[in-house]
Amino acid sequence: MSDFVLIDSEGAWHKHAPKFLTAKKIALDLEGDFMLHRYGYRICLLQVGFPDGAIYLLDTLTGFDLSIFKEVLENQAIEKVLWGASNDVRYLKFLLGCRPRGMIDLWEAARLVIGPRVSLALVIQQVLGHQIQKDPELQVSDWNQRPLSEDQKKYAAQDVRYLLAVWDRWKPLLESGTLAAPFHKRMQILEGLEISQKEAWTRVKGWMTLSPAQQVHLKRLVEKRDQAAKGQDLAPWRIEKNENLLEYARNGVDWSP
Repeated sequence: MSDFVLIDSEGAWHKHAPKFLTAKKIALDLEGDFMLHRYGYRICLLQVGFPDGAIYLLDTLTGFDLSIFKEVLENQAIEKVLWGASNDVRYLKFLLGCRPRGMIDLWEAARLVIGPRVSLALVIQQVLGHQIQKDPELQVSDWNQRPLSEDQKKYAAQDVRYLLAVWDRWKPLLESGTLAAPFHKRMQILEGLEISQKEAWTRVKGWMTLSPAQQVHLKRLVEKRDQAAKGQDLAPWRIEKNENLLEYARNGVDWSP
């Protein structure tokens, strides 16, 4: 029997949404595809955990109205506890069109409480005495696919299972005493993060080593690759890798996909 609830329809969402609106705190994570498998950026799944142990997986690809969930995200009074939240905040803003508030990043908390070299597994082991196993292949699996595999759903649920328990232990340390001010400052910075608006060709590692003419050529190559990727609904790197485009630009190669 599953220990999580999959919400994949408007009816199921409206049945459970009141619990989200009345929560004092939730654990939160997301899975998505951000130019890894298909073209574009999309949140494929939202994972939400509650203090009573309930875990909900929101299948955002089914298209039900997320306006209530946006209210939850923007409600400062509801604590949202995440691990490594910087990209999550960026994508929630960019893709859901909201400004999350009340965000608590346990990764930042762990760096203050434990030290700079931390992982979620380490924190859960040290704080709660539980051991978790994370399959790196599932992290980069195709979250667009439907139905999701049982392994994907279990992986997603595990990501939020212990976050609230850790926060309950650490909250007194991070809301008073010497750690309170630096932690609060880091959470302010977190909530202000935005998706980078840099042109795609300037995200190619090494572009600054090119001459101005070579940079113009690189820009053309990246634009050609992007058009091909969009037409085939593939992540651009699956058409041609950045390092290859850099060398084509450096050597004046007129590449075509």
